[in-house]
Amino acid sequence: MSRLKIIIFVGLFLGFYALVNTFIYVRLLHLLSLRNSLFFVVSAVLLFMICAYPLGRISERIGRGFLSDEITWIGSFWLGAMTYLFLIFAFLEIVKLILTQWLNLGPFYQSIPVTFFRLLGAAILLIVAILLGYGYRIAKYPRMTTVHVPLKKLKSSCNPLKIIQLSDIHLGTMINQKRLEEIVQAVNARRPDLVVITGDLIDENVAKAASLMGPLSKMKSRCGIYAVTGNHEFYAGAHRAVQFMKQAGIRVLRNETVTIENILNIIGVDDLEAGRFEGKPAGDYHDLMRAANPALPTVLLNHRPQQLKAAAQAGIALQLSGHTHHGQLFPFNYVTDLVYDISSGFGRVGEMFVYVSNGVGTWGPPVRIGAPPEIAEIILEAVEKKERDL
Repeated sequence: MSRLKIIIFVGLFLGFYALVNTFIYVRLLHLLSLRNSLFFVVSAVLLFMICAYPLGRISERIGRGFLSDEITWIGSFWLGAMTYLFLIFAFLEIVKLILTQWLNLGPFYQSIPVTFFRLLGAAILLIVAILLGYGYRIAKYPRMTTVHVPLKKLKSSCNPLKIIQLSDIHLGTMINQKRLEEIVQAVNARRPDLVVITGDLIDENVAKAASLMGPLSKMKSRCGIYAVTGNHEFYAGAHRAVQFMKQAGIRVLRNETVTIENILNIIGVDDLEAGRFEGKPAGDYHDLMRAANPALPTVLLNHRPQQLKAAAQAGIALQLSGHTHHGQLFPFNYVTDLVYDISSGFGRVGEMFVYVSNGVGTWGPPVRIGAPPEIAEIILEAVEKKERDL
């Protein structure tokens, strides 16, 4: 990806970020109607929180500066607060428009006392704080989701076969050593036959994840650990991210096929960002299937739950994906449901089964509301001969 495109992207993001936060800043201070020194104190706190996220991310890029982690944490929580404050204030603007323009109740609206608006502003801040606290607690404790998948070509001698799927861990500032150790312990406790990581193991900075090499390398699996790149591996630098995973004992599949112990085939494809950052075409499923053992079932690891029909037509039995976080913050789960045919959980396309993980970690705010984090336990089960003949 060229430097010019990166500059344009960052510029657009910061412009949008500034626009949204200006709206929140103006509406909140107007609602609270603060005066004198209290106005300046609240304004200063708001401006610091608004600037914290970009400042924290910039400090991470140029080197770990003083309090950079703390600033990033504050800014990340502000992203969550910003989201809900924007939605609430946008809703209030619509209500105001209905009252003053459509129902011609302008005089009534003007007569509402200032105290009411101040109490409303305080209530909004309290509600947002409670939401963030609740969402932070939810995000800290991933659930173990067990899914049973019947596969026609799975040998009865391998029945059942346990795969642990991890997705969207986002190692870095927000997912620290303690959190990673808990994830690794949860995986090892299930004694998996195979562990797969379906992208975004790294957040945006490989150097921040380097200190987590020790806990990650303690993850165990009878048949090994396999991973594919996600979009964040390319934001962090794909070469460095892949090297980090290899050093942790993880085999990264970049548009390639492997057959594991005459049990099943694993196909791993690069994230679509490979096209933008490296100019590489996406892996062709039919070509990748030619390298697979046709007598065994084939599992596809693809970070994004896209091109499902193409994968099914190629003869893949199961696709494992992540990326969506299922919106991470309600109501954005409805957005991901519109964008993807299968945004979360178990589904089927033709003869192919699909599982899309909500992910283990978070991006941006360390908060999840309506989309709990998960470690997916995929139990592959051999279809009995009688069922095959039906």
